[in-house]
Amino acid sequence: MPTTLPPTLTRMSKLCVSALLIILIYGQSTLSAEEHDKTLHYTSGGSGAAIVTAGFNLADVQYVEQLNALPAGMKGLIWLDESGGVTPRFIAKVKPFIGNPRLFGFRLCDEPDITGKYHPPAVSPAALKAEAEWIKANVPGAVTFITLMDMGSFEAPGFMNTFNPANTGIDFFGLDPY
Repeated sequence: MPTTLPPTLTRMSKLCVSALLIILIYGQSTLSAEEHDKTLHYTSGGSGAAIVTAGFNLADVQYVEQLNALPAGMKGLIWLDESGGVTPRFIAKVKPFIGNPRLFGFRLCDEPDITGKYHPPAVSPAALKAEAEWIKANVPGAVTFITLMDMGSFEAPGFMNTFNPANTGIDFFGLDPY
């Protein structure tokens, strides 16, 4: 007998699928001709041999040592946790990854708050745009990513009038499933 998911779980499932599709579609369009047929499978917070066995080939990492320790064939999305523009701290965090063949790109920040109401100070699209442009100019082939903050409610999520490719220059966006 088929079961129906509760509305909140259905919404969460749709958000998860949307976020994964964004990553996979964008990832497919940026791969070299040699890698074009290889689908990207992203995992957050893991990088060991077990995730490769499970079929993942793109992982969140934070340090060069973690990136270098990824199993063969795996790429890293670097967790920067930066959103204040091109500061000396930002540059110092990005520079060690320049030229690393295992680098896929940079996750600039998680759920930046354009209002500053929930996570002061407010994050400006201009600051994220400066970071994205600096990465594009200094780290050839690297992509940029953020997870959008839900500015609506649990029942009616809202992501409009915040961050988008036009006002940030960021390559792709994700949504948290909660």
